[in-house]
Amino acid sequence: MRFPVARFLSLSLGSWLALAALTLAAASTETQIRYLSGTGADDAVLWDFFCTGGRRSGEWTQIRVPSCWEQEGFGTYNYGMHHRPKKGQPSTPAPADEQGKYRTEFTVPADWQGRTVRLVFEGAMTDTEVWIDGQSAGPVHQGGFYRFHYDITTLVRPGARHRLDVTVSKQSANESVNRAERIGDYWNFGGIFRPVWLEARPRQAIEWTAINARADGTFAAAVHLAAPAPSAGEIQTQLLDVHDQPCGAPFATALPAGAKEVSVRTRLTDPALWTAETPRLYRVRFTLNLGGTAQHTITERFGFRTLEVRPGDGFYLNGQKLLIKGINRHSFWPETGRTLSRRICYDDARLIKATNMNAVRMSHYPPDPDFLAACDELGLYVLNELAGWQGSYDTPTGARLIGQIVRRDANHPSILFWDNGNEGGWNTANDDEFSRWDPQRRPVLHPWELFRGITTKHYPSYAQLQQLCAGPDIFMPTEFLHGLYDGGIGAGLRDFWTVMRRSPVCAGGFFWVLTDEGVVRTDQNGRIDNAGNLAPDGIVGPHRDKEGSFFTVQEIWSPVQIVAPGATLPADFSGRLILENDYNFTSLAQCRLEWSLVRFARPDNTGTGHTVVAHGEVAGPAVRPGASGELSLPLPDGWRDADALYVTPKNPEGQWLWTWSWSWKSSREFSRRAPGPSVALATVRETPTRLQIVAGKLALEFDRATGELASVTTGGQSLALGQGPRLIAYKRENRQYRNLAAAPRLTALTARTENASVIVEARYDGGLRSTLWRIAPDGAVQLDYEYAFDGAVDVLGVNFDLAESQVRAKRWLGRGPYRAWQNRREGGVLDVWQTAFNDPIPGQTYAYPEFKGYFADWHWLMLETTAGSIGVARESGAPFFGLYRPQMGIDGLLDLPPLGLALLDVIPAMRDKFKSTDQLGPQSQTPVVHGMQRATVHFTFGSP
Repeated sequence: MRFPVARFLSLSLGSWLALAALTLAAASTETQIRYLSGTGADDAVLWDFFCTGGRRSGEWTQIRVPSCWEQEGFGTYNYGMHHRPKKGQPSTPAPADEQGKYRTEFTVPADWQGRTVRLVFEGAMTDTEVWIDGQSAGPVHQGGFYRFHYDITTLVRPGARHRLDVTVSKQSANESVNRAERIGDYWNFGGIFRPVWLEARPRQAIEWTAINARADGTFAAAVHLAAPAPSAGEIQTQLLDVHDQPCGAPFATALPAGAKEVSVRTRLTDPALWTAETPRLYRVRFTLNLGGTAQHTITERFGFRTLEVRPGDGFYLNGQKLLIKGINRHSFWPETGRTLSRRICYDDARLIKATNMNAVRMSHYPPDPDFLAACDELGLYVLNELAGWQGSYDTPTGARLIGQIVRRDANHPSILFWDNGNEGGWNTANDDEFSRWDPQRRPVLHPWELFRGITTKHYPSYAQLQQLCAGPDIFMPTEFLHGLYDGGIGAGLRDFWTVMRRSPVCAGGFFWVLTDEGVVRTDQNGRIDNAGNLAPDGIVGPHRDKEGSFFTVQEIWSPVQIVAPGATLPADFSGRLILENDYNFTSLAQCRLEWSLVRFARPDNTGTGHTVVAHGEVAGPAVRPGASGELSLPLPDGWRDADALYVTPKNPEGQWLWTWSWSWKSSREFSRRAPGPSVALATVRETPTRLQIVAGKLALEFDRATGELASVTTGGQSLALGQGPRLIAYKRENRQYRNLAAAPRLTALTARTENASVIVEARYDGGLRSTLWRIAPDGAVQLDYEYAFDGAVDVLGVNFDLAESQVRAKRWLGRGPYRAWQNRREGGVLDVWQTAFNDPIPGQTYAYPEFKGYFADWHWLMLETTAGSIGVARESGAPFFGLYRPQMGIDGLLDLPPLGLALLDVIPAMRDKFKSTDQLGPQSQTPVVHGMQRATVHFTFGSP
């Protein structure tokens, strides 16, 4: 077969005249839309409403449409898992089964005379029955997440006013629909939750199209008509670029009389290809001509691209192997449930892109069309999913709904795969139903099992991951590193990704999940309800508050990787860096790298952040995808006078990917301060129970029975610090931590004067061996300590009591601002950070970055208290500090030990929702420590 060839070239006069005629015809033959509801949550429209059960039931009132009626104050909340049959239980609680009865009036425009009028619902949960002026519009629609319509041409009169009645049943009369949609690990809502509109089109019309545009420029489309052509005609086709400029001349394809489908084909020379890195889009205008007259015109958006599945190898897009960096996403907003807006859809797509991901799985149902449009435009690979959490539709229902998904979504270039349900929620009789409607024949997945040579196992342990990454099948976990509170996702990712990235058969994977699915309860004064620990699984909170793992993923999945020379730059560093290209299609020559030399705020002032003292930008080296290369930064003379170097790669669009930060200075250099004013020598006072050292306004008391610092006062105000240092050595046993450190026996406590300072020294038998305090006349305090430990331990170091009620804020220089875990060290930037005291309950209240927890690569810490300031600066040892005991939420992952203020050599790893740390990678294992540990820190104490 010979294809007409469309090219980017000057058109002949005749072609321009044909194009002009086609454009003019399109203006008068296009489908017309009139919304009866709002287009989303932001512009919902009031309809009359009656709820049959639960809150505000039994009376006619009004409700916003679209909406989930629970979020408007009606009915009863249901979380799907609560109604899942459980082994050994005779019954489960019955879900709420109220109905919502809707009523509104509308006028059909007078100029719609002679057109077909349809009433379209984008989504209603779950069974929907419709009447126009009391007459049924058609059969009950079953299935909550799918677009459906009724032809109401014979029920309405243009120019007349009509009444629309809709009854929506929260539970379906079809048990297979309830099994697939209503028993799941997510909130169940009721209502017309997506838009409703009228559309008018000519009686002879194009029903839908399915495009297959391939990387070689081949363009094919199946054009389906609403009814068989009454006479011979043609389909006129015009390809358009992103600027709406024609790609070659329009061309015609013959349409025989009686035909209901026609195949359109052409070829475009050297098309711009669609990928997540280069989301190049085209449009195509189809016009149905009968008897020489244009009847109906539709315009579709598409992209040229070809997906291949190479067995035992991987997925190839346009001939290039893909590495998927993805996440699962629910369609959800806490105030409006599943009713979203275009703004929220695009913001979510941008958020995913900002995390350096390139893919998203639609869990566990098809999304709003606006979200798919955003994926097309911004560049995200999509797994589009038929509902079926762990139960499937019956065969006829599933087949019908697959047709509805594919007819709506087939032309989105972002969609690479169809998911036939989730975790056993597939009806295998319908596996081939997708290709019946989809000319691209996209691969069909069974998420969590091996199917057609692709294994998508969920939540593998590290050992299982290694096995699956060795082949022989393509491996792409459609859920892994399950989030919960501050666990999973980023915690353990470095080890997992190292194996996945090097595997010859691993195609990447998808985290669970993007957001905490916490709903604002309209029956509980706006409390955010995550159904205990069932729903707070996200990398961001319900309102998209960024959690620590967000930044860990952003660093590890940055497509431009800098092979770090270490946390501290070596003495011979000259500006040379090694870059790795983790893009699939983009050369690093298309990127730029910005570098900055910075100076940090000092601990003895109130500043935060840094000052840039020099900066520049350089082009990336010509490094192809999957390769590595060198980059030399043009650092100025004297660059080591700065405190740190920042390097930020930017993608070809100029968006920053991640900022790497290094210093070359010691902690002592960051915290060195000028001597305080001259005062009298420090003095020693002794009582039977206390040893008191006074230096100006500062007084330190030591307990003569334990040798510990007992209290600190300055200017007569008692500060919050005391009772330390004490050795702590916690070992995790299941989800609890046991302190292995026995109380040491004090063998000597002495005080002496040395070079105008007072030295207080304690010696012990036990794990803690000695502490040596040096108190200078100006109030500067130095602590040297040493302890011995041998064995496996999860939290190791020394701590002090720190009265939580007195602490207001912390300011610190380190790799922050979020807390760290042993298996989540990435995601921080070296800077001066400030955080007001907060104590969020995971899954219930949200405040980021958290105040409490473990913090890494620190140099100094300033604590603001009600009685004054407490400063701690590290000179050596103790690379981590800890504050208090973070709350872990309902049925939390771990019951972490209390810390007060801790100076630590070992911090704990964090598990994910399903896997304990011993089932994750090497970074997650309990460290084994041997021998003596030493540290030197400096304290300063200030009056309020």
